[in-house]
Amino acid sequence: MVSGLNPNPLYTPVRSSRVEGSNEPSSFRRGRRKKLELLRDKSDNMGDRTLIVPSHVGENVLPNLPFFHKLLRYAHHSPSPVAVRDLNAGVERTYHHVLSDVIAVRNELEKTLSAKARQDLTEDKEVYIGLIAPGGYEYTVGFIAILAVGAAVVPMGKCLQPRT
Repeated sequence: MVSGLNPNPLYTPVRSSRVEGSNEPSSFRRGRRKKLELLRDKSDNMGDRTLIVPSHVGENVLPNLPFFHKLLRYAHHSPSPVAVRDLNAGVERTYHHVLSDVIAVRNELEKTLSAKARQDLTEDKEVYIGLIAPGGYEYTVGFIAILAVGAAVVPMGKCLQPRT
């Protein structure tokens, strides 16, 4: 038997412009390769590919992080499961409610940030925001809202003296 021949009599080889090992025509692969080379050239000149793609910001947009992906997935369950049960305040909220409140608090928090803090956040520098809230629903929403801004949370107790 000669190697390379298919023993199946129903098999008829077809000549095509496809590259072996690929389902794409070779002309398509060449075009895609050129586009990738152009992008690579642009990104080399510009330094960072994030400079050529749209930013991931908006009033109702959360950071593109696994933590927020998971929260969104739980919020889209029907019915949305309970996320926080605060017995002291008598509050029980679903993931949908938590995310709605997080977005509202995040938007208000962004309005109160100084210009320097906003600039530091856009440049991916470290920004710390203190959180003073009773443990429970308010604390949970505040914590996640600070993370959604892109800052680090500095949790503080309610019993701190003004000097500390």
